[in-house]
Amino acid sequence: MRIEFDPATGFFDLALTARGGVDAGYGNGGALEAAVWVSLFTDLLADAGDMTPDLGADRRGWWSDAPLPADHRMGSLIWLHMREKKSEKVRASIENEATAALQWLIDDGLATAVDVTAAWIDAPRDALRLVVVLTEPNGVRRDWKTDLVWGGIAG
Repeated sequence: MRIEFDPATGFFDLALTARGGVDAGYGNGGALEAAVWVSLFTDLLADAGDMTPDLGADRRGWWSDAPLPADHRMGSLIWLHMREKKSEKVRASIENEATAALQWLIDDGLATAVDVTAAWIDAPRDALRLVVVLTEPNGVRRDWKTDLVWGGIAG
């Protein structure tokens, strides 16, 4: 299934065909795009040591990952940083978390390279822009971007 990001609302949704059905995502990298978004924005189970008092005790994660070894679980730890102050350290941490969450695409042979960059932006709203550039085994480059509206502590 193809997943679309709506920059006007800041939300993802299933893409629809012209006739109103769910877009299966074939062609033009739709399935890869969905894999990227699901990998980045599914909350990976955090280690107990990563939890801070403001996050509470909910380590999140996907219930179906419970029996799997840690290196086979789906998602990212981007969510751990969404309440932190804007800083270079936070930007770099999110970039690293995103890169780690997408590594499986290379490991499984779906991509030969995945490059992630993160940058603070001020307009149209206070956000962190993530840009993902993926190179398929056949050499085709695909790139996607999304803005994470910043809900962090003012800083």
